Amino acid sequence: MATWAKRMALMCGFLLLLAGPPAWGQESAKPDAVPEKPEDMTSLADRIINPVSDLWLLSIQNGMAWYDGEITDKKRLVNLTLVQPVLSMQLTENWRMIARPIIPIASFPFSGFDYEEGPRGPVPKPNFGRHSGLGDMVLWTAFTNKYTPPNVFGFGPTLSLPTGTYRTLTTGKFSMGPMALAFHTGRKWVFGTVVQHWCSVAGDDKRGSINLTDILYSVQYRLTPTTSIGFSPNIRINWMADSRNRLTLPVGIGGTTLIKLGPLPVRVGAEFQWYPVTPEIAGPKYGFTLNFTPIVPAPAWSKEPLF
Repeated sequence: MATWAKRMALMCGFLLLLAGPPAWGQESAKPDAVPEKPEDMTSLADRIINPVSDLWLLSIQNGMAWYDGEITDKKRLVNLTLVQPVLSMQLTENWRMIARPIIPIASFPFSGFDYEEGPRGPVPKPNFGRHSGLGDMVLWTAFTNKYTPPNVFGFGPTLSLPTGTYRTLTTGKFSMGPMALAFHTGRKWVFGTVVQHWCSVAGDDKRGSINLTDILYSVQYRLTPTTSIGFSPNIRINWMADSRNRLTLPVGIGGTTLIKLGPLPVRVGAEFQWYPVTPEIAGPKYGFTLNFTPIVPAPAWSKEPLF
């Protein structure tokens, strides 16, 4: 685990180096610069709930889910850490680009199948040896026009790369497709969705094709300008599976708040999730996620039109 902690620390350092010296405590000529004073946390909270704002973030999410199903002998724990830098760049006066690479680090209690001879030939037997390592990286890029809150929209491509370090942690396929987002960011209610779809276009011919939809749906109620309760789970639809194993549908409840660690604004949160619909062969039954999202000082060039 120390190795992964070092890698995440290096990534934080790289983003800070790219951004340049912190802007906090300096005079800003732009109203959308990162707020300097504690009383400006309300303004910052209004911007962090906007998925197409000019903020740079480093979201780190750790999720634990207990899996069960036809091929499992008992409930098995899956641990997934997602490192998600959020990088905003102003392309023109009217168009902004939001790049969001998603780097998964997984601990998965399944290492494949062994085969035993049966009366009709080899019979697969699950091997529950645990594998931990890098999963398949995803990059989605949203382009947004001069939309202003409370209603914001974005669209673009999404890519999935077969970077997993073990066979059970990767699809073995290069996949791509469209993504879109739409959010309402009101003073009290924040709700919206991010939809991605991937189809495999290349990769290991021995692995199955990918036809997969991911839908994040989020509803938040702001108790205060900086603290919210609500949920933000991900629905998954595997169109290549049969009807019993196609849909993963979670519901959840949790909360987030914006705090300061020294001069650094950080959003922290937690959410419990329950899965009323899950693949029967093996799927999550319930889980828990923790979120830690520092706001990285954005470099000045990212706020100026590049073209």
